[in-house]
Amino acid sequence: MGGWPLGHVQNENADINIKPYPVPAGDTGKIGRVGTKLSYGSYFFPIDFAHMDVTFKYWDEVYGSLIEDPNSDFKHGYAEGYDYLIENGEVIYDFTGSTGTAGNLLLLGPGSTPPGVIEGDSIEQRVYKGIISTPYEERLAATSSRLFLEGRIVGDEQLEYSQRNEFAGPYTPAMITKGQYLKKLEKESFLKIVYGEAPLNSFDEFVDQWYRSGGQEMTEEVNAWDRSLSDAE
Repeated sequence: MGGWPLGHVQNENADINIKPYPVPAGDTGKIGRVGTKLSYGSYFFPIDFAHMDVTFKYWDEVYGSLIEDPNSDFKHGYAEGYDYLIENGEVIYDFTGSTGTAGNLLLLGPGSTPPGVIEGDSIEQRVYKGIISTPYEERLAATSSRLFLEGRIVGDEQLEYSQRNEFAGPYTPAMITKGQYLKKLEKESFLKIVYGEAPLNSFDEFVDQWYRSGGQEMTEEVNAWDRSLSDAE
């Protein structure tokens, strides 16, 4: 959000000061935040597909930019003329018509860099400190605001508190019949609190309503699924 939309808000009004902060602890001293999903997508291939080796070669190529491979064809960007230009040997990112949508045309999306691949500071931490020597650091410095970098750095500070949804089974009966309503209830309840239309303690009311409206049933079904996996082992 530091890149968009908050960056634009701050640029248009110098009196607005936006800063990222770590998630605060609750009354019991515990900290919690929503973790990343186990998977953000899937690829399907015909059973007689004969070129899986080429698929992985392609994937390896586009993945190079995530691990800051100095020899990657995408070290400056995904497509010259779209997200970068080279003029007189200099890489330019700020030009008329520049767009980052070229990455949407990849046959296989590279995803995000898994933890532990890059040793030392993250690229956001390096650029924030003014360490700009590689093409990847130069690109991030040229295309990201200080607010964006600060947000990524603060977000990485509390990864150990992330609570990931580890349910990977098929939709349960309650998910099918009541899941959409529960998602809608959660979204609306949270937005009302954020925008001051409901008091903070209305969160407890939301939790109670969530359980009564199918959440308890769905929780029991997910726990049954988890126990079935344990029994199978």
